[in-house]
Amino acid sequence: MQKIKDSRVSGKMLFFVFSLVAVNALRAQSDSTHHRTVELPSVQIVASSKELSAIEKLPVSSSVLTGYRLASENIASTSELTARIPNMYMPGYGSRLTSPVYIRGIGSRINAPSVGLYADDIPYFEKSMYDIDLDGVKRVEVLRGPQGTLYGRNTMGGVINIHTWSPFDGQGTQVKLSGGAYEHYSAKATHRLLAGDRLGLSVSAGYSHEGGFFRNVTRNEKAGELDDANAKIRLEYRPNGLWRAAYSGSFGDSRQNGYPYAPIVPASNRTGEIVYNQSSGYSQRVTTHGIHVRRESESTLFASVTAFHWLDDEQKLDQDFTADSVYFATQSQKQVMLSQELTLRSNREDAKYQWLAGAFGFLQNVESRIDVDNYVQQAAEYRLTDVRTSGFALFHQSRINGVSVKGLSLEAGVRMDAEKSNMDYDYLLEMKNGVSESPRVYGRLDFVKVVPRVSTMYEHSDNRWFASVSCGYKTGGFNTAFELDADRSFGPENSINYETGYRSQRIAGFAAVDLSLFYIDWRNQQIYAVNPSGRGSVLRNAGKSHSSGFEVSARVWPAKNLSFDLEYGYTRAVFDRNRKSDSEDYAGKFIPHVPRNTVSLTGLYSMNLRRFVDGITLMAQYSGVGRLFWDETNLSSQDFYGVLNMRAEFRTASRFRFAVWGRNLCNANYNLFDFAVGASRFGQRGMPATAGTSVGVFF
Repeated sequence: MQKIKDSRVSGKMLFFVFSLVAVNALRAQSDSTHHRTVELPSVQIVASSKELSAIEKLPVSSSVLTGYRLASENIASTSELTARIPNMYMPGYGSRLTSPVYIRGIGSRINAPSVGLYADDIPYFEKSMYDIDLDGVKRVEVLRGPQGTLYGRNTMGGVINIHTWSPFDGQGTQVKLSGGAYEHYSAKATHRLLAGDRLGLSVSAGYSHEGGFFRNVTRNEKAGELDDANAKIRLEYRPNGLWRAAYSGSFGDSRQNGYPYAPIVPASNRTGEIVYNQSSGYSQRVTTHGIHVRRESESTLFASVTAFHWLDDEQKLDQDFTADSVYFATQSQKQVMLSQELTLRSNREDAKYQWLAGAFGFLQNVESRIDVDNYVQQAAEYRLTDVRTSGFALFHQSRINGVSVKGLSLEAGVRMDAEKSNMDYDYLLEMKNGVSESPRVYGRLDFVKVVPRVSTMYEHSDNRWFASVSCGYKTGGFNTAFELDADRSFGPENSINYETGYRSQRIAGFAAVDLSLFYIDWRNQQIYAVNPSGRGSVLRNAGKSHSSGFEVSARVWPAKNLSFDLEYGYTRAVFDRNRKSDSEDYAGKFIPHVPRNTVSLTGLYSMNLRRFVDGITLMAQYSGVGRLFWDETNLSSQDFYGVLNMRAEFRTASRFRFAVWGRNLCNANYNLFDFAVGASRFGQRGMPATAGTSVGVFF
């Protein structure tokens, strides 16, 4: 397939697609033999072991995307949830090493994340592991706002829950091949089987290649070329109707060369040519294992989740991003994490009183090394850091239903977190006239925090109103690339989130809506800062900030096979106090890397046929974010921009599927990243227009 360079899709084409969809939908209404294939919001999602009820009945702002929706909307990874979830922003900053998530203005570019991620109830503490492949996932849930009572540390912005298919959900083999512009191609195979009626096995393996969208003119090579291989296994045992035990394992190996960072042209605020001269890239090897044991009776549900993570990665970076050899950095880390969680809760949603109690503990060890070559001064710096962290938590949540009025419930929860962290730090400077070695630095941090939450909900028919007050908490930690003693560590940040919302699963038989208003007040915010030398970065506690806004999620299905989804979020995140010096006072400035608006409009239509092609699904989606600022000065920003995506899938009775898709079809030109190096600014341009095809076969 030829590369798409400057695709232009006019408004007439979009109008034509939706007109065709509408005409066929009206035709389908008169034919009672057509089967409904568009998922409606009335489908309930089963509650997890950490929630007292199904997600649509929780007093929180939430979004759920099933596997059907993920596939139909061509959402292949967590980063592509940007804007599809109101007030969620997950940009791709050059490599998987930096995969931050921002929700409602809360996020972190470096160190520990501010939004939690769980995959099959297994917690992820390292955000370089956050860019997860969603192909074949059963559903994704996003809970917005602090979730610290049940999910603990680093969930100030919210939680992303990913659930995969069990081999008991269905058996068979699936093979999927795809290819597209810019040398994109991938292959994946999945097989699920049952051995008798008690034991199930699921295995999958995949490989993908991305050729990179931009070229480094100095090195005459693609910047951002990526190769990724992964494998997954799930073994599940169900001896009877009470007990379940499952083991899940995943293995990943990825290699990415170069970074698409280019100088910003001040006159146009656009990126120029990529010109750095030294070979750069990022490699990652990761494996995750989990053992999940569950016992569910009519009255109680017990769950035990044991998790193990191992990560080994390395980044090589031309830090001056120019055609000259000035600075070059190599950063590597080895990380091991072991966690154990136990929960016990009541299992009757119709009970007057519901309760949940649990305990969580973890051990984490991170060994990192940063080497920086200074070619101008003919010097080299070496930083070796070993950070050992352990933590323990107890949590409880209660709900009373039918408080004085039928349909009114009151919920309260509390969590106590205790954590300690130890660091060993070595610094070595090598110059022409000798070697200078600093004494080893030892550090220790201890944190104890109580995180409460109170909420209420009133339910009448399909309508639910809720309000909540919850506390958020993100632990402090150590910086590994600090140059000043004051930057050796940073403290925890705390927030209070006030929220009210309304949810209806069905309005007049053809619509559903979720509305929410929020105000977040947080102190000691952890802010990204650049070292005095202009090389390397640290976290500092900024002072006081607040974030306020609202979210709207609406779905309308005017015909049984046609739906339109609108997701809109507005966030105003501002510093209340952030004074760094007599000449640097950022009070009143917008918090960087937080889009003011996120919007997504999706049209989805599926028609069933009786010919060679049994079914066709058409999707058109417009997504936009902005305005956002790149640093605390608010002098550099990205205006609001939007991209148009489309997909068409054709299905046959032989379980053969063929799809064509396009992304950013109007070729919107925008900056995905912008940062300063000394007096110069560099940036990363967003993905250009691209298209491709995929073929799936089910056995």
